[in-house]
Amino acid sequence: MRDVRYLGLRIGLPRGWLRMVRSILLMAMMAAFSLVPAGAQEIDDDLAFATHKLALQVSDGDEETMRSALDIAANVSRFYTAKAEEVEISIVAYGPGIEMLIPDRTPVMERL
Repeated sequence: MRDVRYLGLRIGLPRGWLRMVRSILLMAMMAAFSLVPAGAQEIDDDLAFATHKLALQVSDGDEETMRSALDIAANVSRFYTAKAEEVEISIVAYGPGIEMLIPDRTPVMERL
């Protein structure tokens, strides 16, 4: 526990509370911004289908995680293709997940 003074009061808070509050606020801000429509995008009335977008992240060097991201991408692609709708899928890799994109070290080369 850590004692913090706030408005003259002494409050006992667990270690890491500030990091937890920051991450909660960050998630709330990200959720709020995702609900706001982008004003710069123009909508074409002559589009016969909707364009869906999906971003998947791979930040783990585990083969199961990499295969899971590829499975999800394939399933989403099949789903929207069956509905005759367009989907744009991006897989973002960082940290240990970068190995997914290195030909000599990737365990999922046959799927890329």
